[in-house]
Amino acid sequence: MSHHGDDLTFSHEVEGMLVDYQVPVPMGDGAVLRADVFRPVEDGHYPVILSHGVYAKGLAFNGPIYQMQWDKLLAKDPSVLEGSSGRFQAWEVTDPERWVPDGYVVVRVDSRTGHHDRGGVGR
Repeated sequence: MSHHGDDLTFSHEVEGMLVDYQVPVPMGDGAVLRADVFRPVEDGHYPVILSHGVYAKGLAFNGPIYQMQWDKLLAKDPSVLEGSSGRFQAWEVTDPERWVPDGYVVVRVDSRTGHHDRGGVGR
């Protein structure tokens, strides 16, 4: 599978998945949203789980900003990490490590004024 990107788009294989970062998603009004696409390594047709939100699609749930919430979650329910390294878990989106191995594509899209939207937060 090939993709079309721009100067912000990059791809690599990690944790048994192909990941395309910052894929442009042009809107009818000229705005460009950004998607991260996690997919199986093998070419094929796969069902898609799509999420769209304001919480920065690539901001790790176990990183410094959400560390307190992450620690509370793991203390309450350690099964969160079953089948996952936690590396790609982010706030209120699907964990691709749990779905891509079962033949799904996970697409995360930042909303308008998201991190890489040309409008940008605080502009």
